[in-house]
Amino acid sequence: MTAPLSKRQVLFGAALAITVWASHFCRMAEFGLYEDDYWRIPPAMEAGWGDLCSSLADLVVKYGHTQGRPLHDGLIQLFAWTGARLAGMQGMFVLAFVIVAANAVLFLVLLRRAELPEHIAVPAALAFALFPADTTQAFLTHSFGIQPSLGLLLLGGVLYLSGRRKLAHCVAAGSLFCYETVYPLWLGVPLLERGWSGRWRRRLVVHGLIFTLVVGGTVLLRSLAGEGRMHLLRSEMVRQRLLNNIVDGPVVALTSYWRKFRSGIDGLDAGFWWVAALAAIAFVVVLSVLELPPLPGEEQREADVRPRGKKKRKKKRAEPETRSYAERRKIPLALQAAQSRSVRLVAAAVVLLVLAYPFTATVDAGRTFFGRGTRVHVAAAVGAALLVGLVWSLLLRLAVRVRLALPMVLLAAGYFTALVGAGLRVQDQYALCWRVQQEAWTQIVSLAPDLGPQTTVLVERVGAARSREIAPWNWATHMVLWRLYEFPADWPRWPQVVPIFRGWEAKLRAGRPLRSVVELPYYQKLPEDAQYILLRERDGRLVRVERPIPGIDEFAALGPAPPGAEVPYRRRLLYQYLILERPATSAP
Repeated sequence: MTAPLSKRQVLFGAALAITVWASHFCRMAEFGLYEDDYWRIPPAMEAGWGDLCSSLADLVVKYGHTQGRPLHDGLIQLFAWTGARLAGMQGMFVLAFVIVAANAVLFLVLLRRAELPEHIAVPAALAFALFPADTTQAFLTHSFGIQPSLGLLLLGGVLYLSGRRKLAHCVAAGSLFCYETVYPLWLGVPLLERGWSGRWRRRLVVHGLIFTLVVGGTVLLRSLAGEGRMHLLRSEMVRQRLLNNIVDGPVVALTSYWRKFRSGIDGLDAGFWWVAALAAIAFVVVLSVLELPPLPGEEQREADVRPRGKKKRKKKRAEPETRSYAERRKIPLALQAAQSRSVRLVAAAVVLLVLAYPFTATVDAGRTFFGRGTRVHVAAAVGAALLVGLVWSLLLRLAVRVRLALPMVLLAAGYFTALVGAGLRVQDQYALCWRVQQEAWTQIVSLAPDLGPQTTVLVERVGAARSREIAPWNWATHMVLWRLYEFPADWPRWPQVVPIFRGWEAKLRAGRPLRSVVELPYYQKLPEDAQYILLRERDGRLVRVERPIPGIDEFAALGPAPPGAEVPYRRRLLYQYLILERPATSAP
């Protein structure tokens, strides 16, 4: 029978939930869809129950087309469908918040199952919830598809340390079919156990063999299913990137706690001071109730205080020294055990930090500090947070020794609050990107109502430089019209919107092809007989070019929009979220 939660456990869980909300989701009402979301989320929002079940079944049948991650695609669809049914767009972000917060609580439970005292586990869990190297928590594709993979591995770790090892291996293996970059952490989970005895070493060998068999079987399964990325393993460039990530990634992840601390202070602006204040209060409360025992050896040191005065000692005959270093220095057994445990925890944290990167082949971890590419660091949160927790535990216990516990608690709370400020800056970028998209698409559908089967709308990337965490114009822009309107199924090609880079006019006049100045996926082509509409940026607004541009053949048939016309096709669900009510400024 499960024991009821204590008040302290509820307090720690609530503090972690407040931390996740403040640093990643307090502005969720201003968030929307970004990049890959346009491919995955709108169809799930519109799907009925039968369509959802059929789509999930297809993921199993078409395993090779899911990049070997059927759980990744399946969970994204399931969570998007569930969140949209609960409360539309905001329901999905509430569900994303629950997933990320649940991972933080699972991490705390994992450390407590490893018999770590709360003065280590709680600061480490706060550092995990605030992990600043990964900035993609507000990106639904990642919250629904990557965070659950980390959650499966953490849950497997809890089961493993609880003695349910067979079930633990099955649960953790699920992360390979969700997002495989976190699975190498599973190899280091036994290092969190308290005793490294001979029996533990035998278990570690068995654990490593099972890990190897699971990974080998998954690689074989993906190869047989024709998974398209398996050939990358033979690439010298990919292998070199993996080695670089293993070396550079841990440094980036660990140093982010300092880099984002400095930048996070600027994020504590007046607009959201109350969020930072609430988080600071939570940090002070939860850190002040921690039990902070004396450092190892403090009790023995006090007992060894001798009265002044010299005592004559009898000379003893020299004998061969057979005692250990600890015995010669009279180090108590309790102190020896504490020192050994601390060393093992540091070693385990370092190993877990390194194990976060062996399966990261698509992103250069050493050069990724911002944007959606920071997903490469998601697994590093475990090892990096444990190291940060060990450091703050040591500082807090040293402060108790010199009777400065309260100032140190306030200092730690201030540090964590600054990391909340870093999270607020990321949230500001996501909110800004969604506003840019809403304003731009509202103008696009107003300025280009004459959409046909061969229409390609070229748009100068208004507001593209204003957000570095997430891009308003990207590879998925060409499909947004398909999510806004229901075009006739018998059209040979649906209309698309394609971003065009600045300086395009000079490049086209110099003879460059149009394909070289637009942003499209490598597999997407511009139709040869396309009817182009060109929207240029003027003073931060889009205007339609109504006359042909001499010297550029593709723009020889540009013309104005029909007066008073609107897009005549049925609006889909995304329209109510992306398109603003106010009309866009008419083209001159």
